[in-house]
Formats: sequence, structure tokens, C-alpha cells
Amino acid sequence: AAALAAVGKLSSAIVHEMRTPLGSVKLGLEAFAEQVADDPDYSELAQIAITQTERVQRMLSDLLAYAKPIPLDLQSVSLQSVLEEAVRLGRPSANHDGVDLASECADMEDGVVRIDREQMLRALGNLVLNALQASHCGGRVVVAARTADAAGREVAITVSDEGDGIPAAVQETVFDPFVSVREGGTGLGLATARKIVQGHGGRVTGENASSGGAVFTVFLPLCGDES
Repeated sequence: AAALAAVGKLSSAIVHEMRTPLGSVKLGLEAFAEQVADDPDYSELAQIAITQTERVQRMLSDLLAYAKPIPLDLQSVSLQSVLEEAVRLGRPSANHDGVDLASECADMEDGVVRIDREQMLRALGNLVLNALQASHCGGRVVVAARTADAAGREVAITVSDEGDGIPAAVQETVFDPFVSVREGGTGLGLATARKIVQGHGGRVTGENASSGGAVFTVFLPLCGDES
């Protein structure tokens, strides 16, 4: 815990120190792009540089979010409402990419979980976005929920896609920071999702489905409605 806290402080310090000069670099590149707008070769180089600068900025923002402690405001909430909200938030991206995004949680109508709603939506949102980015146009992403044990004390939330699956080279490290199978990805989305889920006393797994694509599963304890 002490080592993680030290890494978090170091990461935050690095991000704060780099943000300002990186912003200046981007402004300079944008000015340069305007000056060479009539030159196809230099204009292309300028746009590539700007795109890569923006990528580093996103990575720094994700790193800062990952390094910060996650305070949880736990409340008993309807599991179905959380899943439906996660799907609703992801639908614009799904429509843009031509992917069908659906939820299947009708049998969890009475399911109640004790969570920080916003943080869990962030975690599920990362999993949904990861699935959408892994999907091909015309594919399908499904967010589903089921009881994970006979006693009904744990729920399994699955986010499945019909993409190419998790490459063998990263199957063991897919939740580690800076591990990404997508070009331009920061590799912090899944790491952040795992951090949030573990903060709730749960766990998250990722594996390839026998029918193709990948399945990420969040396990959380179920509870009675205390509201």
C-alpha cells in the first residue's frame, strides 16, 4: 500500500509538471499547421504531430485519474438501473461505429448492489468502450447480468463483444497499466476499471469467448435494498 501511494504521488507530480509545457507544444504545432496549410507534406507532418501530442495529453489525464485515490460514496442502488445507464451512455459511440449495443438484465430486476454509482458507471463505461472499440461494424456488444453463485450472494456483470478477442500475448497482463491492443490506446481504461471494482470488494476478469470475441466479467456482492 505504501509503495502504491508513493507511485501515485510520483505520477501526479509528473503529470502536473508535463501538462503545461505539453500544452505550449500543442499551441506551437497548431500555429505551425496554419502556416504550412498550403504545403501538403508539411501540413500532414504537422497534423501527425498534433495528433500524437493529443494522445500524450490523454495518457497523462488517464494516468492522473488512475494514480488518484478513489473515494467511494456507497449506496444501495438498483443493479438494473446502473446497467441500463451504462448502455445509454455508450449508445452514441455504438451508433457512430455501427455496432449494436444492448442490455440483458431483465431477470435482475430486484437485484441491489451497494456501490458508488458514478464510479461503477465509470468502470462499466470503460469496459463498454473497450468492447465497442474491439468490435467491427455490424457487430454486437451485450451488457448482461446474472447471479454468480447458488446462494444468490454475488452478481456477475458481463460485457461481451464479437471482435477479434484478447491477443494471447496480453491475456495475462490485459489489466496492467499501459497494456493496450489498440493503436493509440493509453492502456489505462481496463486498469482503472479493475481499480474501481476492487475498491468495491469485487473482481474483474477478461477472457476470450468460445464463439469469438472477448468477455469481461465484473463480480460484485449482492445485498438487500437498504434505501
